[in-house]
Amino acid sequence: VDIEESPVLAKWERVSSVPAFKIYKNGNKVKDIAGANQQLLESSVKFFSS
Repeated sequence: VDIEESPVLAKWERVSSVPAFKIYKNGNKVKDIAGANQQLLESSVKFFSS
């Protein structure tokens, strides 16, 4: 989501820096990742997708 195009969503999700990644599973937010940490993002996606 482009936070400049969707500022309400960015505020609702409490995005304070970009990039920001939110991982959801079964409709529930399970992980917030702030910043460009590729290793953390990849391991989190693998963990929560199983």
